[in-house]
Amino acid sequence: MKKELTRLIDECVFEGGVQSQYDDVQKYVAALLAAKDAEIERLTEVLAGKDRYNTRLCEEITLGAQRLREAQEAQAAEMAALRLDAERYRWLRHGDNDEKVLCNGPVAKDYWYLLRNEKLDAVIDAELEADSKAIAQAVRPS
Repeated sequence: MKKELTRLIDECVFEGGVQSQYDDVQKYVAALLAAKDAEIERLTEVLAGKDRYNTRLCEEITLGAQRLREAQEAQAAEMAALRLDAERYRWLRHGDNDEKVLCNGPVAKDYWYLLRNEKLDAVIDAELEADSKAIAQAVRPS
């Protein structure tokens, strides 16, 4: 751009033969070019700052998406555990199923107690699996 402007100035000014006007125009053009160069440098720095900001923003978005996925996975696992607990509860309160998990106590023959915590869950899970297999066999065509 600078060479083209200088060439145009040379053509215009020297056709008239006035050297002092040429020098003034050349100084003016040089000042314009210097101002444009400074503006380009300033905008380049602004752009570099925007690039750093965008990079940081992308990193934050990626981290946020990862945390969201982790939270969704944890929530899905919790929901699965709650569903299983709800299924156990429904099985336990249905009909005579509670008698299937009662145990004779070691204290006396007429002492009965209900299992607790993981032991109760394991017995109910086994009963649910047995019920599920029985239903599957009953529904299966012969």
